[in-house]
Amino acid sequence: MENTGCHIRSAQLKDIDAVLEIEIKGSNLWNRDFFTRELDISFSRFCVAEYDSHVIAFAVAWEIEDEIQLLNIGVSDGHKRRGIGSALIRYLLKTSSNPGKIYVELKEKNSTAYLFYTSNGFLRTGTRKNYYSDDNALLMEKTVEE
Repeated sequence: MENTGCHIRSAQLKDIDAVLEIEIKGSNLWNRDFFTRELDISFSRFCVAEYDSHVIAFAVAWEIEDEIQLLNIGVSDGHKRRGIGSALIRYLLKTSSNPGKIYVELKEKNSTAYLFYTSNGFLRTGTRKNYYSDDNALLMEKTVEE
């Protein structure tokens, strides 16, 4: 539960509508099928944060060996800047078997996301030119401390 006042748990099929609503108001890159498929992938870590029994945030990552690739994260508009995104990242790390590094890529123009990741200990490691139709991708990583 942490100091955010929310409860974080593994996502379930019943959560998809709420997750999709957050996604549509955020980056709007994933559709229902993407989220639903993640529930059946053995190496996928799909979690949600609940507040008053309502899903207010989510994160999806793949854990392969000692690496975690953060694929998608979103927080509902009314709950942003309260530490919930950071709590989701900590949850993913805490529930992973042997995390050594966590990776993320984001749009270069997304300064809000860049500040979020740097404040969570991620370092910029590279750029993929023209990765998105309208932007470059920044590559970032964080070494997980024991």
